[in-house]
Amino acid sequence: MAILAEADAGMLVTKVCCKRTEPLVVSIFLLLEGDFQSLTDKLSSERIVDSRTLQCYFHSHGLGAIPPRSNRHENVRKISQTTQDYILSVYYQ
Repeated sequence: MAILAEADAGMLVTKVCCKRTEPLVVSIFLLLEGDFQSLTDKLSSERIVDSRTLQCYFHSHGLGAIPPRSNRHENVRKISQTTQDYILSVYYQ
């Protein structure tokens, strides 16, 4: 998420207020939400965090740790419905 703030010269600049999650990672969480029916309930969160596949993916791509539950949910909620539909249609082809 970005916010606008006035710079000293009177121009608008963008400030990043939180770490941006990679688009591919967000699409993975979108698919997991569809499979698990939730990203925030306890069982789904445990399955995501305990997943060796996700841990290896994050490690091999230098992404650090799997984002916390609130971050996963927030990022997926920011995807427009049109984009969600497109991702899911490509995934299920």
